[in-house]
Formats: sequence, C-alpha cells, structure tokens
Amino acid sequence: MRRYLFIILLFVCAILIAGCTSPSTGSDRTLSPTLDVTATSTGTATSSTASTPAPTYTAGGTTSGSSPAGAGTLRVSVLDVGQGDSILIQSPGGKTMLVDAGDGDAGPTVVAALRARGITSLDAAAASHAHADHIGGYAAVLSQFPVGRFYDSGYATASSTYERLLTTIDEKNIRFSTPTAGQTIDLDPAVRIDVLSPDATPSKEIHDDMLVLRLSYGKVSFLLAGDMAEDLEARIATSLRSTTVLKVGHHGSRTSTSTAFLNTVRAEVAIISVGAGNSYGHPTAQALSRLQAVGAKVYRTDQAGTVTVSTDGNTYTVTTERTGSSTQALPVATTQRPASSVRTTAPASSGAGAVAITALDLKGETVTVTNGGTSAVSLAGWRLTDEGAKHAYTFAGTTLPAGGSVTIASGDGSGDIKWKNANVWNNDGDTAYLYNAAGSLVSTRKG
Repeated sequence: MRRYLFIILLFVCAILIAGCTSPSTGSDRTLSPTLDVTATSTGTATSSTASTPAPTYTAGGTTSGSSPAGAGTLRVSVLDVGQGDSILIQSPGGKTMLVDAGDGDAGPTVVAALRARGITSLDAAAASHAHADHIGGYAAVLSQFPVGRFYDSGYATASSTYERLLTTIDEKNIRFSTPTAGQTIDLDPAVRIDVLSPDATPSKEIHDDMLVLRLSYGKVSFLLAGDMAEDLEARIATSLRSTTVLKVGHHGSRTSTSTAFLNTVRAEVAIISVGAGNSYGHPTAQALSRLQAVGAKVYRTDQAGTVTVSTDGNTYTVTTERTGSSTQALPVATTQRPASSVRTTAPASSGAGAVAITALDLKGETVTVTNGGTSAVSLAGWRLTDEGAKHAYTFAGTTLPAGGSVTIASGDGSGDIKWKNANVWNNDGDTAYLYNAAGSLVSTRKG
C-alpha cells in the first residue's frame, strides 16, 4: 500500500479533532509526513509508526447559531457540478467553507465559482466521503486556494483519488480532522454546524460513515446529507429535527430520502445535485414522489443550475442561475417556522436573466454578451471568465439596453471593450462563463 494512503487513522484512533468542540476535549494536528499506515478491507486502518505529533490547535469562537440584530447574510450554494456534489458556505462573518468539490472534471468549475465570488482562500473544506464524484475536484481547488483546515469522514478507502487528496493535504500542511457525531465545527460564531455522522464506531459501508452536517442560523437551517442512504437515515434518526433546506442524499437515488426520514426533517426546500442525462437515472421517480408527498419545493441542478439559498436568519431567498425556474412564493410551514417567510427568485426574462453570452470566437479573441430582455441591465460588477477562471474581466459602468450587445476583445481581437492585449482563449477549445454581480453564473458558451 502506497505511502499516505490512510493517514486519517491517526485522527480516528486518537480522536484528535481540529476546529471541533464536544463534551470531550478535542484537538487538531497537521498531518505528519512520516506517518505510515496500512488498511484493511473493511475501511478501518491500523497504524504502524508515527512521528511526534504536531502541536494541538483549538479553533476559536462559539457556535450559538443565533441571529443577532444587524447580522449579515448566510449563503449556501449547491454548485452545478454535474453528477456530483459541491456546496459552498459563505457565513455572515465572511468565513467560507466548501463541502465536497465534485469529480475531477468539475474541479475547474468549482475554482471558477469561487473566484467569481471573490474568494481567494477557504477557511475550511470538507469531504462527505471518499467517492470520486465528491472529492475529485479538490485536486484543482487545493492547487488554487489556501485552506485553513480540512474535515473528513475518517472512512479509509483504497482509492488513488483519495490517496492523492490526503497527500496534497499533507504536503500543504493543511490542518486535518475527523469530527464525529455530537461535535460542532467552529466556522462563524453566528452559525452552528452540528456533526450528525459518523459516529465513533467505524462501519463496514462508506455510505454509513458519511460526514453529515446540519447548519443553523437563527430560524433557518440546512441539512447536508452527502450520499446518505436509508440505513444511515435510520441510525441518526434521534438527532434529526425539522430543517428548512435539505441537500437531498445521493443525488435522489431510490435508496435515499425515505418517507420516515422526510417526515422527521419536514424540509421546505429540497435541492438535488445531479447531472443531466446521467446513467444512474437520478433523481429517481421514487425519491421525487416522496419529496412531493411531504410538500417540499424541489430544485435540481441539472435543470436550475447552481441553487443558492440566502438568509438573514429569519427569512430566506432561493435563487437559481438559469431561467425557467419557478418564481412562485414558497409556502411557509407554520408548524415548523411560524416567524419565517420566504421568497424564491429566478432570473427574470425581462431583465438580468435575459443577459447571455451569444458568441465566442476563440481564434478571433472576442466574446459577445447580449441583453435579450425588454429592459436595460447594468453589468457593473459582472464578471467574464475563461475555463478554469485563469483570466477574468470585471465590467465597470457598462449598461446594456434592451436588445443590445457588447463585444469584449482580447489579444488582436476587435470589439467594444478591450479586455487585455494578451490572448485569453484556448484555440483548442474553451468555455466562457458570465457571472452577475452577486457571483451567480448566468450564462456559459463553449467555443
């Protein structure tokens, strides 16, 4: 077994948890480069030798989950990464946490989404479990962004993708921890992040040792279920409670999101991260039927693109990046959240939602953005990037009239706006991404 494969055992066995609080004292350690472990077929690992551990680290702050007067906005974005998961948390205090990063192909998409939101580093990152469609994208993310600490489920798998992830974490000296049920993650004093799974006893099935998190900010809460299946839903039933927003488990598979689970959680909003036309048949008719039966408003990334829920702790708004999503106000479950109200927004065809990239000439180094709506749109603060966000242009005072277009040129290209004198676009194939001032992706175009 190659070196670094299951470094996490040190933390599982010693219960040295970074940035976590629990009734027992937890600590954090940087991965030791001289640690050598061997794995068994059940997913558990046995340590052979280890160097002297790094000094312990205790995360500061409290996790009351309250929403004080004048508090800011919590944003939770389920990124459109195809058949995989990636959830970005932006706290009221400006802290950032990424939970999963999609598969390897999704890495550049995640990087672009972070850059479009002005993020230059991550306070925390997490892997719900070690399957490639959840951790593959971290190769790109960790190469581009410093990360304060990394949280893992602690389930060891003989996967080259997982091994590379652990090796990168080690090489970059990122603090690493494996929190367990009953603990909390300190990200922002205003936001409580409870760990519902895994428990302290390792399982023989990776989906039963999922890192499941529940975020609470004032009256609004989020349950990030990873690929949780019915067995784990039953195991953590006693710790479940009503939740405003559910990131649906396992992309809407038939073995997840059971009726008993949904009756306990009573989510108002259910977001399914899923790839269009995937070979698994996700989301399944069974899962969709169960969600409909409990009255949850369902959003799918294959249809709506990235789905962002913004909340001040009292009310929340759901915003989708693509047109065609429902703009009907969601019902408020008065038995669940009497004081809350909700608005759902999608790009409106008469305004900013009608703005799109209509042409991309890779060799000519031009990209054209058109307002197909019936009213003028200010592009101030909007961003245009190439694939992987290696280059980015931020619009200043440009306003597009109804039906108007603007061409942005680079290199020797000719247009209304000069991006830069150097070439931007890869002639062998590239994609243009257009983000609005809020950082939401509104249009893409392949060239």
